[in-house]
Amino acid sequence: MSIYTTELNDKCIILFACLSVYLLQTTIEISVLPLIISIIIWSLASYFDRLLVKRFLYIAFFILCFFIPELIIFVPLLFYDISLKIEQIGVLLFTLPIINSWSYYTYTTIGIIIGLSVMAIALKYRSSALYKQKSQYNKLADNAREMSTKLKLQNKALLEKYDTDINLATLSERNRIAREIHDHVGHQLSSAILQIGALITVSNEGNLKEPLKTVNVTLTEAMNSIRNSIHDLHDKSIDLHMQIKSIVNSFTFCEINFDDGLNTQPSKAARMAIISIIKEALSNIIKHSDATHVIIKLREHPAFYQFIIRDNGKKKSVDTKNGIGLTNMIDRVQSLKGIINFRVDKGFEIFISIPKEG
Repeated sequence: MSIYTTELNDKCIILFACLSVYLLQTTIEISVLPLIISIIIWSLASYFDRLLVKRFLYIAFFILCFFIPELIIFVPLLFYDISLKIEQIGVLLFTLPIINSWSYYTYTTIGIIIGLSVMAIALKYRSSALYKQKSQYNKLADNAREMSTKLKLQNKALLEKYDTDINLATLSERNRIAREIHDHVGHQLSSAILQIGALITVSNEGNLKEPLKTVNVTLTEAMNSIRNSIHDLHDKSIDLHMQIKSIVNSFTFCEINFDDGLNTQPSKAARMAIISIIKEALSNIIKHSDATHVIIKLREHPAFYQFIIRDNGKKKSVDTKNGIGLTNMIDRVQSLKGIINFRVDKGFEIFISIPKEG
């Protein structure tokens, strides 16, 4: 139940009690005017939030009480509001018309009016206490939801970082295995092929040359197979998403947002070029920009890949002739038959488009 519903219920109870007292009076002539005036002033005071308006309405009611003594019976309605929203002296002021009406009402009626006024003040304090408790509860609930949301986001970030670290460790291990195979097994096979070739050359026994040639062919095929496997293993170890994610995680200059929309991996040359360009772009931001936010977007289209790097730093001129970093970016993209554009508009943007066959 809201505070407004509680206050409305309290005022209806007080109004019903006051109306009952008014209708049960035998010493005065019953008129609907006091009831209408009380309800109008009470409704206006409840509708307007400005304290100045409320004060004006209460003062008007206070003055009318001296001219229309019947209004005294409905004073508890006003006590409900002025007990907290108006200075406490307002409560004392409304005792004046009550005292002035001693000759107009019986002592019993005056006692009931005072009792209802005290009840109205008590109900108001109760409603205010409930409102404060509910506000504190809502605040605690909001804090709990906010804390829960933060914990979920932190947990998600930790899981993503964990997955990234696992993938990077896997890729690093693939590279290590590829190097080990290349340095040791490849070297030994190469030595064996050279030695068999030498044996074929110096051998005087004709019946050994053919078997040696067969072994040489087998070792050469094994060498080519290992070389191809090493290249495949090394190419697969260059995961574009993981590499960029690692770069983004280590970038602490300002906030950075990475949006990966690729469904397939570009060619090895394209991946290496993009990684190099992103590193150079972020390095330039640290050196030359006052940006507070960076966006990296990767998009895939049927015939080409699209990459955007944008920051919100102040406008700056673009010098592609003297800037070594920008020149290297252009050379890398052009070697892939791609397009690169620089734009200065509410920051600095690098737009790159690379065909898939690149």
